[in-house]
Amino acid sequence: MHKRLTMLTLLLLTAVLMLPCLSACAECPVELSAPLTGVYSWPEGSSEEEALYLYRYCYPQVDGAEELAAQINSTYLYAAEDALGFEVPMLASAMQPGDPRKIVDISHTVTYMGEEYLSVTITKRVITGGTETIVVSGHVFALTGSGAGRIVSLPVFMGILDPEETDDWYMNRQTRKADDLVRGLVWADIQASDLCYDDLTFEELEASFYPEEDFFLTQNGDVCFYFQPGLIAPEEEGLMTFSYPLWLLLDEM
Repeated sequence: MHKRLTMLTLLLLTAVLMLPCLSACAECPVELSAPLTGVYSWPEGSSEEEALYLYRYCYPQVDGAEELAAQINSTYLYAAEDALGFEVPMLASAMQPGDPRKIVDISHTVTYMGEEYLSVTITKRVITGGTETIVVSGHVFALTGSGAGRIVSLPVFMGILDPEETDDWYMNRQTRKADDLVRGLVWADIQASDLCYDDLTFEELEASFYPEEDFFLTQNGDVCFYFQPGLIAPEEEGLMTFSYPLWLLLDEM
């Protein structure tokens, strides 16, 4: 079968995928630099060990052509500044003495570096008392062309939509085509799997899975679509992923 189902734990994302990718391509126009890191603790002035609310982040940063690197880096600089400027202080100040301690850890993994694309996963772990929730986001940055430095959607990555397209009708049409294709492939693999919930329906998958943005690139450049832990299979199965080579997606289009 050309289609294949894989289940990656978050340990694989952080330990296995990362190492081969750092030297994936000598022609990559960017290289990794020191990450963007920061810590927010509340009450103000408390140490990380004492904080009732602790927020830590570690985002990727790159060196390379000035404009390209600045565009990529600004994505995560904005994410950090936006969180620290509003969401984090609001959530922290709402906590009361006696509440269970809350820790938010944001980390990243570089899953692919090539001549045309840089792919990153961002993992947000939230620990409240003894409960942990995990949310993973995939980002694929174009390194060449008119969209260089920006996160690309699936139809743009597949080449069926220009990154500069502004016609909403056409953009929605091409996005629907890509989404419908991937949902069909993934649904077929889910039905062949014994890992997913037995009572999962296609309508439930369709309502919670957005292939145009729920993807990253694997170390060999395949397109990997993902579901958060617990969404389509028991949470202990971890992040559920479905990987396909680009040529297969285009062949099925």
